[in-house]
Amino acid sequence: MDEKLFELVSESMHELRVFNDRLLTSTQNLGKSVKLTKIGENEPLTCNYIHADEIRTQIMNISHLIKLSNIRMSFIDYELNPDFFSNSMPYPIDIYGKFIANKIVLNATCRSNKVKIKMVNKPENLPLITAVSLIDILPFLILDNAVKYSPNECDVDVEFIEYKEDIEISVQSIGPHVPHKELKRLVTKGYRGANVKSSDIIKGQGIGLYFADRIAKLHDARMELSSSETLYSINNIPYAKFTVTLRFPKIT
Repeated sequence: MDEKLFELVSESMHELRVFNDRLLTSTQNLGKSVKLTKIGENEPLTCNYIHADEIRTQIMNISHLIKLSNIRMSFIDYELNPDFFSNSMPYPIDIYGKFIANKIVLNATCRSNKVKIKMVNKPENLPLITAVSLIDILPFLILDNAVKYSPNECDVDVEFIEYKEDIEISVQSIGPHVPHKELKRLVTKGYRGANVKSSDIIKGQGIGLYFADRIAKLHDARMELSSSETLYSINNIPYAKFTVTLRFPKIT
């Protein structure tokens, strides 16, 4: 098999396993909410309003994760053929809603990592942007990356700002310090910062921000990365504020 094709298959299998793990968690949580005793009892399920909300949430998560898995497979087609989406008809989407949906999907991961995703604000009557289906996975990639690298008890802050011609989305978190000379390389496939690689706890393949950057460019958006000066160290690894900023043109 061609080396690049093998690499693509390996990366894709890794990402799909991640989605499958999250699907398994959601289905297990759904099972707990439903509280089945026996299969084949021929009795209707009953639940109180609290369980009803839990069931709705888990069904939404499962539906969204299946959608993300399908989009991830579409990205394989895009990697093999950059013109794959050229004939796709863009449609108006609510980018704030996409971030909310992915925030909910990541609830279990946030609890496990003891990290909170906070929506700092929502401008009233936020305009829509034009996008193709790949846009659904973009908030997931950025939020998942922020949660994964955040120390326990930290927040991931998401802020929306509307300008005359575009919408700015800022995702700020605490993560291993990234020297200025490394920032541009973070969107290179397979690249991981030196301080990240020094940690045995934080696992990754260096493809999340690469995918995010490709998807942003496909939508005529800009993605910028920044890292503050070191705030403190954990296990001899320096940590700093890390910010991903997206700017999408508004529908005119």
